Amino acid sequence: MSEYHVIHLRGSQSDMGTQYGRLMAEMGPLHDLHDALTSLGHRMLRDANHRTLSGRLTDAALKGLTRLATGRLHRHRPQAYRERSMAFMEAAGMARSEATHVALMDAFQNIVGWAGRTGLGPFAKRAGRATVAACSTAMVWDDASSDGRLRHARNLDYPAIGLWDRHPTVVFCEPDDGLRYGYVSTLGVIPGVTGFNEAGLSVAAHTRFHRDVRFNGRCIVDLCHDLVRRAETLEDAVAICREHPIASTWGLAIGSTQERRAAVIETTGNGAWVVHPKTQEHSLVCTNRNRHPDLQAGQVAPMPAWAEHADSRTQHLEQRVASAKPTGGMSAHDLMDLLG
Repeated sequence: MSEYHVIHLRGSQSDMGTQYGRLMAEMGPLHDLHDALTSLGHRMLRDANHRTLSGRLTDAALKGLTRLATGRLHRHRPQAYRERSMAFMEAAGMARSEATHVALMDAFQNIVGWAGRTGLGPFAKRAGRATVAACSTAMVWDDASSDGRLRHARNLDYPAIGLWDRHPTVVFCEPDDGLRYGYVSTLGVIPGVTGFNEAGLSVAAHTRFHRDVRFNGRCIVDLCHDLVRRAETLEDAVAICREHPIASTWGLAIGSTQERRAAVIETTGNGAWVVHPKTQEHSLVCTNRNRHPDLQAGQVAPMPAWAEHADSRTQHLEQRVASAKPTGGMSAHDLMDLLG
C-alpha cells in the first residue's frame, strides 16, 4: 500500500468541498481521481458485458438505466452535500456534473433489486455479476476485546478497490454545523462509507441486494456523512436512518466506544431495521446478507454463490471471535489479521 495522506477541512460543507478540490488541483493526481469516481460504473458495465447480441443489449440497457438512476438520485441528495460534491469538482478543475457519480453504487444495487422484483432473471443475473462486493466487519468489546474497549474493524472489497490502495487517505472535517468527524477513503473521493466522529461512533456500510428500492431517497455517502456528523449514540444513529427514505439496501455496522456496544442497521427503500448482538454476546459481525427476519424474504441473490459466500464469511468471523475469548479476546492485530 502507498503512503497515506491526511487532510484537514473546515467550514461549511461547500467550503470543505472547495478546500479539498483545490488540494486535488495542487497535488495533481486528477487522472486517478477521475478513475476513482467513474471507473466503478465503467468496470461494472464492462464486467456485465458479453460479446453476444444479448450482452450488448444488456450493456446498453445498463448504461441508460444507470444514467437515469444516478441523475435522479443526485437531484434528491440533501442540498448541503450535493453542493459540497459540486464545489469539489469545480475546484479540482472537473465538470460539476461529475458529482452525479457519487450515486453509482446505490444506482447499481437498485437496478439489481428492481430487476429481481420485476422478474427479469437474465438481466438481474448479468447486472448482479457486475456488482459483486465482499466487505466484512467485526466489532468486539468487553470480554471479546483484549482490553475491553470497543474495536471496529472492516475491510473493503468491490470492483474499484485497487484505486483505494494507490492513494489511501484519511480526511478530518470540522463543520460549522455538527460534530467533528473523519472518514477513510482514497484521495479525492468525497465522504464515503467508512467514517467516525468525536463522540466515538464508527460507521461502515456493506452492500446488500433487496427488492425494496427507490430512486428518490438518500444515497449511502450522504447517509453515512449525516451519521458521523450528527450521531452521538446508537439511538441517534437509528433515528437518523429513519428520518427520511433511504435509496438503497445496506448493512450499516455501527459501533459506539462511549456506550461499549454495537448494532447493525439494515436498510431498504421502505425503512430501517436494527440487528442487535445475541444476549450476553459482546461482538457483532456484518457482511453482505440481511439478518433481520423482516428483510430476508425480499433479498435478491445476484448469483448462486452470493448467499453461500456472504453467510460463510459471517460464520467464519463469528467462530474466530468466539475462539479468541478464552485467550483474552481480540486485539487490534488479531482483527487486522482476521480481515486480511
